[in-house]
Amino acid sequence: MTDDRKRFFLATAKRRGQKVVVFFRGWHRDCEESLHHWRLSLFRKVYFRADAMVVLAREFEAKLRAWGYQGPIYVETTAVDDSLLESVGFRDQRTISPVIRVLFLGRVVRSKGVYEALEAYDRVRRDYEDIRFTIAGDGEDLGAVRQYVARRSIGGVDFLGYIRGSEKARVLREHDVFLLPTYHGEGMPNAILEAMAVGLPIITRPVGGLKDFFQDGKMGFITEARSPEALARHLKRLVSDSELRRSMGQFNHAYARGRFAASRVASRLNSIYCAVAYNLTQ
Repeated sequence: MTDDRKRFFLATAKRRGQKVVVFFRGWHRDCEESLHHWRLSLFRKVYFRADAMVVLAREFEAKLRAWGYQGPIYVETTAVDDSLLESVGFRDQRTISPVIRVLFLGRVVRSKGVYEALEAYDRVRRDYEDIRFTIAGDGEDLGAVRQYVARRSIGGVDFLGYIRGSEKARVLREHDVFLLPTYHGEGMPNAILEAMAVGLPIITRPVGGLKDFFQDGKMGFITEARSPEALARHLKRLVSDSELRRSMGQFNHAYARGRFAASRVASRLNSIYCAVAYNLTQ
């Protein structure tokens, strides 16, 4: 849906006396930085007519307040399919194989940190031979990344291309560590929530809504650093310590079950919509 269509539907709803909730499911930094002078005035004129807003991070809430929105703002999350939250008994199966499998799942573009992830993996692989790295996803840099791996002779790298549904669930469950050092303009990286749901420890960066809940040292490691050296240090800790991987994975699964399950997110959103519809917002 284009921005023009969003503006049209919002304006039409308000003309008809309908309540409107605007849900910002992403947050583009380039767009934010472009909102000044007349563009910000237009943004306010259109979107500030909403009766409430939903965002994915506290920092986005703060930005809307700074721009002058005074209505209710709810901080929510994206969701993972409830089926991903089935029994974590598969965790025991991972201990059967001596090979540690590290997963990068997302759009294969530079800003997702794919090159930094590869370099970190390559550094750890020098000390641990029983490690493999999987890149799942497609994107405009996929060809260049393949060439980079070949040129650098980085062994043990598998490319799966775009995956979804049951195949994605299977791939997530077959891996041991999730590595996504993104510096993209994220709202809430859904792949990280999915990896938590199946019980994977996470290595990532504090983007979007992650910084509001991610517990460093409990869920995995979250770092401001983008350097392969820093990422490799975190990856080496997880590769070398099966009990740490297990405890973080179990913590993540339990947290995801309570917070990110689609049924729970839907229930919370329904409460928000009902509150707005019946003027129960504060």
